[in-house]
Amino acid sequence: MAERFMYSPSLGFLLLLVYGLYRLNNQIRNKTKKEKPPVLLFVIAGMILLCYTYGTINRNKAWKDDFTLFSTDIKYQEENAKANDFLANVYVKKGDSAINPENQRAFYHKAIALKEQAVAIYPKIPEIQQKLGYLYGNIGQFDKAIEKYQLSIQMNPGEIYNYIQISKAFGMLGKHHEAMEYIRQGEKIAPQHPEVLSMIGILLAQQGNLREALPYFEKVYVINPNDQQNKKSLDYTRSLLEQKP
Repeated sequence: MAERFMYSPSLGFLLLLVYGLYRLNNQIRNKTKKEKPPVLLFVIAGMILLCYTYGTINRNKAWKDDFTLFSTDIKYQEENAKANDFLANVYVKKGDSAINPENQRAFYHKAIALKEQAVAIYPKIPEIQQKLGYLYGNIGQFDKAIEKYQLSIQMNPGEIYNYIQISKAFGMLGKHHEAMEYIRQGEKIAPQHPEVLSMIGILLAQQGNLREALPYFEKVYVINPNDQQNKKSLDYTRSLLEQKP
């Protein structure tokens, strides 16, 4: 997976190899007093060339696609956080695109196992903790999702996505107070972010504060009038307020 980093160093190795063959050729010719390069030199060079050719052809099979590459490399790098994370991301993509719910869940579970292995090796990567929050949320384990988003927030408090998603997770558990606390923190970071404004509006509406929720839906509509879900929330909130005396 990281052989691309060996391109430049390999030039030095090849120079040493050529120099070594050159010295060997001179020594053999001095001893045998022959003008032509010895057959042994061609045999050695040929064997080296065959070995590298076989290695290159065999390695090329692993580059068929991301899954083949990362699943091949993980066999040799089980204790490497990035190797586990790279393979996990392939399973995430498979899960996101899966139509069958059982297959989707299976892919997400595989991704979770690999990402948990990655953070066990090196826990200080906020992006992995964030993705674990996403995955646990997708399989309905919202308590675990909240735990991972909290870890990601501790490491990277400026990432707005964490505040949006942790608020959704608290909302799924019916913990609207905690959800509002986190989304308000997100509002301080990105006061005009449409998802933040929409989430505040939704939470206020769920608590029965329709008049307070309405301005947030209106702000989102101004920012992104093509957001159909927000448009529905806006129209529904307005209709409820019109029915009130």
